[in-house]
Amino acid sequence: MKMIELLNYIKSIRKQEEVSEEISKKIIAILENNFKKLRHELKRSELSRFLYYTCHKFNRLSIPTNYYHLNEEYNYFKRYIKLFEKVENGFLDNILTLKVDLLTWDLLNQEDKKAPINYDYYVDSINDLYNKISCLSSPKRKEFIEHYERFINLFSGIKNRNIYTHMLLPISYARVKLI
Repeated sequence: MKMIELLNYIKSIRKQEEVSEEISKKIIAILENNFKKLRHELKRSELSRFLYYTCHKFNRLSIPTNYYHLNEEYNYFKRYIKLFEKVENGFLDNILTLKVDLLTWDLLNQEDKKAPINYDYYVDSINDLYNKISCLSSPKRKEFIEHYERFINLFSGIKNRNIYTHMLLPISYARVKLI
């Protein structure tokens, strides 16, 4: 993809549904290698919006979500958050909740590996994020708390080895025709 095509693609993104997962996978290295140029060529709002929606495209905890996720998506999610943080430059409203989701996904990956989990790392990381909550606007604080509580519940369940899955399913019934 040529730079002018990339700039036009980024500018064209107005909502999450417009982000192409295929294109996003192809351009991540270009974005990382040309980040200074992109910041110069694009308005902050254009680049920020694009990165925000692309982060959500790869976030397995964002809604709507795919039915399944590949481990490589975690790496794309992580790389896009890193770029997004550079653009936001200390403005945490849209970053903190994504970072909780990244930490959650990281914890799930550790659980899948069946290797010993460094619980202190997760406690320190989530506490560090929680300590920044005062920077958030009220709606973003509420969103952060929801994601934070989900992480804490998952963390406690994994640590204590007592995770339960609850499912609600509609059960169809047979219609009987009476004669």
